[in-house]
Amino acid sequence: MKKSYFFLLAAMLMCQSSLMAQPSITVPVDGQYYSIVQATGFFLARNLNAEAPTIQTPTGNWDQVFVFEPVAGEDGTFYIKNVYDDDYLVRTGANAWTMGWVKDVTTIATPANGKYQIVSIAGTSDYIQIKNLGSGSMLGSDNATAGSAVYGNKNGTTDNKYQWKIKEYSNDVDKDALLLKLTEANAIYSSTSAGTGSDQYPAANRTALYNAITDAQEVYDDAQATQTEVNEELARLSDALDAYRASVYPFQPDVTKTFYVVHSSNYYFTNGGIIAAADWTPNQHFQFVAVQGKPNVYNIKNVATGKFMTRDVGPVGGPYTYFWGVKWNDDATSEFSEFQIKSTGTGFYTIIGIVTVTNSNGGTENSCLGTDSNDANSGVYLNKSGNDGKHYWKFQDITLVEVNKSVLEEAIAAASEFLANAVRGDGSDQYPAAEYDAFVAAKNAAEIVFADAAATQTQVGDATLALNNALTAVIAAVNPFQPDLTKTYYIQHYSGFYFGEYSDETNANTPAVFSNSQSTTQQFQFVATDVQGEYNIKILSLNKYLTRLNIPLAEEGRFDDYGLTWGDDNTTDFAKFIIKKVVNQDWHTIKCITAGGQRTTSYVGANDNAPVAEFDGIYVDKNGSSTFHYWKITDVEALAVKQNTTSNAYVFTGNNVLTVKNLKGNNRINVYSVTGQLIASSVQSSNEYTQTLSTGTYIVVVNGDS
Repeated sequence: MKKSYFFLLAAMLMCQSSLMAQPSITVPVDGQYYSIVQATGFFLARNLNAEAPTIQTPTGNWDQVFVFEPVAGEDGTFYIKNVYDDDYLVRTGANAWTMGWVKDVTTIATPANGKYQIVSIAGTSDYIQIKNLGSGSMLGSDNATAGSAVYGNKNGTTDNKYQWKIKEYSNDVDKDALLLKLTEANAIYSSTSAGTGSDQYPAANRTALYNAITDAQEVYDDAQATQTEVNEELARLSDALDAYRASVYPFQPDVTKTFYVVHSSNYYFTNGGIIAAADWTPNQHFQFVAVQGKPNVYNIKNVATGKFMTRDVGPVGGPYTYFWGVKWNDDATSEFSEFQIKSTGTGFYTIIGIVTVTNSNGGTENSCLGTDSNDANSGVYLNKSGNDGKHYWKFQDITLVEVNKSVLEEAIAAASEFLANAVRGDGSDQYPAAEYDAFVAAKNAAEIVFADAAATQTQVGDATLALNNALTAVIAAVNPFQPDLTKTYYIQHYSGFYFGEYSDETNANTPAVFSNSQSTTQQFQFVATDVQGEYNIKILSLNKYLTRLNIPLAEEGRFDDYGLTWGDDNTTDFAKFIIKKVVNQDWHTIKCITAGGQRTTSYVGANDNAPVAEFDGIYVDKNGSSTFHYWKITDVEALAVKQNTTSNAYVFTGNNVLTVKNLKGNNRINVYSVTGQLIASSVQSSNEYTQTLSTGTYIVVVNGDS
């Protein structure tokens, strides 16, 4: 006779508490046989039918048994060998994720690809992570289903697909995977209901899941059950749970309301197609628009832009190839702008594109909205399976969320800082009256909203967005820098190095950055052109003009338009530049007035992917938004007066890392927010300081010998 559901749940939870508390082995013994069990309950397997390792239901076979061989001279480092055929688990290929097998780990190109360390997870003794030293990342799978491949590029500690238990091999029947699936199925069953409304499930599917839970519990409780019986029951319960989840009636949002769309990481979906920290502005406000004639199908509209989320597809190389991206359209009539929303049964939802898309391999592409990472500013894509927590979302009515003014307060502080140094007018580095006055009006309006105790989140968000947009507009409108045409200047990069040219024969005429030599190879004059605000930049050592390259590469259909050279012709548009102040600091951007044939961005700068070093090349395909694209224009005579007191230390940023280089002696470095809050403080005796920071504006103060 089948037991009652409530008794089953209680008994299952008691069993779970005793079984799951066994700590994982963290120091394997050489020569001992081990099973490597994922936190999903599946076993790592050699998988003789495929090159990559997989996770499988337990079989007791030798393809799921491993030994950990210590690496000589490297404490805590092991080779992992499968007992079935004595093959070693290794990372293969040039990418970070592919895993395979070799007979002799010393024969692979990089021996570290076959070496592993066991990494503890803070707060738990049940599971560990297994780190491949070749990739520097952890072993894990993309899916929690039998047969899923295991890769070597996983990070993060909260995903059970990246967690493992190492336990001594035993041929006893293993029921852990069945127990985990029972736990999951019971939780889904108890938190859902039958019906035909939003988020409800058909009665027949609910009955089928109940019966599958009951049958699985009986097998779990049966001390005589074989491993085959356990695995078969696990498969039946998994199928019933998958069918139950898929049968849910779509979510029916209130189309009269505005929502935050919150990722499972607790970051907020933002109109740029990323997840980010909450700013409570219209950039993170969304409305659902019902599609006429299609029940429970919706467009998703961003409030700030009025545009609709659309799957980014294109005809190149097949019917649809750009199947992963998100873009924003004015027109919502495309079938790629239509979505359904379904409950996962866990309080979260999946957002599903209703169109079946063919990928470049001819297969059916997934259509769920999700991310590759739980990190802030991660991109959001529409090619996810919906079977991972990174594909889960929840919705918050913005009127039910407590009004938060912190981002508005930060925007007002940034506006006040800008106004303290900005000059309204028509002169060099000044701000035109129209944009300046509009910005001041937006700031005044924002301050009124901030002071209003009854202001709604919509009013706060609108004021924040309006102020930020006004600040962006006034910064962009700044009048070009107007150099003194009779003077000579240095053009100093944000890194502290100086723009100039190579003087050796091999690299003659190549623009780059160098330590200051006080020579004519780093000295420039500006020449007025036929358009006000546009200048030629003449280097004194060559008496030539900075010029953008535009050499056709006919065989590739592209242009070599990222490079710079020194040319004789100053009448071409490729030799004309506009110089504009960055915010209201001493730094400027230098932009060629003509875009290239291939690259439309035209700012002069260094590459963003590495710190600038002496002799680094300078290019003209930058977007002007990074410190790697910032320059200071300094009068040669004025700098000569101050040269003996100028510090060689410099500050730059890249990939969310603040770096201070060329420090000398002992120094205290303080990092402040723009509102004056101390973010980090450190005493340094080394010549370099780094600090990881979220995207934002900071003040860096260096006190000491530098």
